Amino acid sequence: MAALAADRRLDIVAGTQARYRVAKVAAGVRIFKGAMIARDRLGFIRPAAEVIGWKVLGIAQEQVDNTAGANGALEVRYLTAVSARLQNDATAPVTQLQLYAAVYVKDDQTVQASSASGLVAGVAESIELDGSVIVYVASELSAATEDIAAHVETVTTALALSLFTGVSLLSPTGTMAMPLGPGRFVGQRKTIRMIGGAATPIANVAGAFNTDGTASTAAQFNAAADQLELVWTGAAWQVLNNVNVTLS
Repeated sequence: MAALAADRRLDIVAGTQARYRVAKVAAGVRIFKGAMIARDRLGFIRPAAEVIGWKVLGIAQEQVDNTAGANGALEVRYLTAVSARLQNDATAPVTQLQLYAAVYVKDDQTVQASSASGLVAGVAESIELDGSVIVYVASELSAATEDIAAHVETVTTALALSLFTGVSLLSPTGTMAMPLGPGRFVGQRKTIRMIGGAATPIANVAGAFNTDGTASTAAQFNAAADQLELVWTGAAWQVLNNVNVTLS
């Protein structure tokens, strides 16, 4: 299936424990009624899609058009902790093997058995005669079932590095800012490696770093194979190994 282009019926099969919530919509986004919605890296709501680091929250109760608005200009009402009917992907379809296990987002109305992004839609409860899938969708499932060590991102633009990937591969054009925020939990591991780029690539990674008691706020990657291996201590990213990265 393709992502929604219009409202669809809010097809909630079961929801006795449903929670009603409101969240702020991302800039330039239209959310259709009945769509799976996800929280992006900045905390704003978008139609669910295969993007590393997003988190599915629930099913939109209404259409909200924020295509001309800034981040948070409008809010969307949604349901979470509900069993909803979603479409089944044709390429990587959900089968009996995935019942009562995690299934993944294909787009805002479609689930699939596997996904490179690892964005969990929910838990498959049944496959209907028409091929659709009943999925239990709840905001806590994305966090509970994700394995960040399995995720790798390749960053080619001036974008904050994901806190939902174990490895960030940097391939900038010229000099680009690619900041790294605080870790999500104490003990979180992170590897950052420059794999190349164009036009004398330099990646400037701003963040809180610590090398055995020496604090730094910037890490500069200047050439392919420059690498940092990090662990989040709760206050800073402790450097476990540094290969030719300039810390300052």
